[in-house]
Amino acid sequence: MSPYDNAQIVAIFGKQVQVSINNKEIIEAKLQNSAGSVLCGDFVELINDNGNYKINKRLDRKNYLYRIKENQIRQNLSANIDRLLIICSVNPGIDNKLIDKIIIVCHKQNIYPVLIINKIDLINNSQKKHKTRDMTKKDIEKLVDCYSKIMDVFLVSALDIFSYDGFIKSFQPQQINMLTGESGVGKSTLTNALTKNENVIETCKTNDKGVGRHTTCTTQMYDAINNSKIIDSPGLRDFIGSKIDKKDIKNGFVEFFDVSCGCKYKNCYHINEPNCAVKDAVKNKTIARFRYDNYLNFLKT
Repeated sequence: MSPYDNAQIVAIFGKQVQVSINNKEIIEAKLQNSAGSVLCGDFVELINDNGNYKINKRLDRKNYLYRIKENQIRQNLSANIDRLLIICSVNPGIDNKLIDKIIIVCHKQNIYPVLIINKIDLINNSQKKHKTRDMTKKDIEKLVDCYSKIMDVFLVSALDIFSYDGFIKSFQPQQINMLTGESGVGKSTLTNALTKNENVIETCKTNDKGVGRHTTCTTQMYDAINNSKIIDSPGLRDFIGSKIDKKDIKNGFVEFFDVSCGCKYKNCYHINEPNCAVKDAVKNKTIARFRYDNYLNFLKT
């Protein structure tokens, strides 16, 4: 029996998994009980036993992502992620609470978040909103101004191929990127464009409110542009569930850090404490009001 170096799981189907060897060859292997629980993105010890490939051990992870399902059961999704690509779109609208919740997870797991605002051709150029989640140009500018201070932000549209240039250039060799976002934001379509993989086909139907149903049925890794990797997973509306640790919330609002040095109390949570520099920054508009409101909302839940 001979072991393989740099063997990484790219898809899981029960006890059968697909493994990438040295980022070149993909083979099928069987999980042994000794391997324990594995995720897409895990590096493993792969053995060739006379043509039968077996996984005996999972190697250490640098991080992993999971979601909490409706029945409060935790579902692990993927491991060893470098960047989490948060896909949102002008239509059906952008939920900044969901974005802020995902940023908290990224900070906790040492993953770099990236925000992609899709379908910018649908921006309402007037200042009047016709629907609750209708996005005006001013709304988008406000979001970009806020989030570009803490992560990369890209505006893209399928109708303008040149809008993808900066986003595409951000991909690095062997970098593992995971896509997440609400239904109907074009996540599977974007995966197709980045991987040129015809097996990830968006057959999305929408209801009368214009909200798409999830089109991705399993977590799988694909080869992508610039020799990078992409993991497309099921929709992550309940990305970390309703309950978030207060310490994680505080650490996840990274733009509060430098400002909080001016707070009177070292352990200030920026709620009702006197002489709070963060609350002053919100009043002075150096910290976005909606980010601070989300922060308070997360602390209460």
